[in-house]
Amino acid sequence: MKMLNKSSLELMKVSEVKEFFHNFDDAVEACEYIKTSMTEPLAAWRAAYKDFQWAYETPLKSDETDEIHALDYQTDNLLTSIKAAANGASKSFDQEMADAGIAILQAFISFPVKLNDSYIAELGQVDTLLAVLQGQKEQGHLTKIGAQPLFNLLKAANDRMHELITDRDKENINRPNRPQARQNAIDAYITFTEYINSYITVKLPASGNANLEHFVGLVNSLIARYDRVVLRKPAKPEEGGEGTTPDDGEGGGETGGEGGNNPGEGENPGGSTGGGEIYHPDEDDEDEGI
Repeated sequence: MKMLNKSSLELMKVSEVKEFFHNFDDAVEACEYIKTSMTEPLAAWRAAYKDFQWAYETPLKSDETDEIHALDYQTDNLLTSIKAAANGASKSFDQEMADAGIAILQAFISFPVKLNDSYIAELGQVDTLLAVLQGQKEQGHLTKIGAQPLFNLLKAANDRMHELITDRDKENINRPNRPQARQNAIDAYITFTEYINSYITVKLPASGNANLEHFVGLVNSLIARYDRVVLRKPAKPEEGGEGTTPDDGEGGGETGGEGGNNPGEGENPGGSTGGGEIYHPDEDDEDEGI
């Protein structure tokens, strides 16, 4: 029975490694023999693959989520509504009402919130304003002008935004290092496939196993396909078929020079070597945080 070939994972771009691992794990999932006979090596591979997925397929947590965007919009509207209520109250013929409105407006003037600032900057400004408005006198003023419910909603929205930011910061801190997660997954893949090859050599019955044989053929086809993409390797000619050796004869064929009787003479000594361009990892475009 054939064994698994070596792959070119170290030379692949991150996007290629992602797709290769996805296809390989699908092949593993479809192989009942591996899932029942190689449980421990399989678990080690799956753990490393899971960390790799978490590191690369889950983007860094940002503040630009739907909930935070909605809370930011809600905060702006509540601030505008409280200020409008205070402005209206300041023009009241009721002196207590007018004084309450003026006091709240003074808080907005002394501790302004710039609605066009970044969310993080605005969050700090709202924190300062809320600390002032939570004072005993200010709470009385808010009640007087009928803005207490708006203040309560503003504080709740602000508290919720702080929770979301803290949670996302914790997730970012705990996320695996991308390059390390990639290398760990590659190492786990190599260890797992070497175990499978060892199993085929030492433990597999002489009669073989059709399920495992199908898996090996599938993965080797996957490896060959990625070799053609990553290393630009041409497909191997079938046994007994025509090779790539140039025809004999005067002029030296494709690899000879023009007009020469010996190969290599002429304007193009050595000719074309074929095989395509070799990919070098140090020439790789910067991708996915590497």
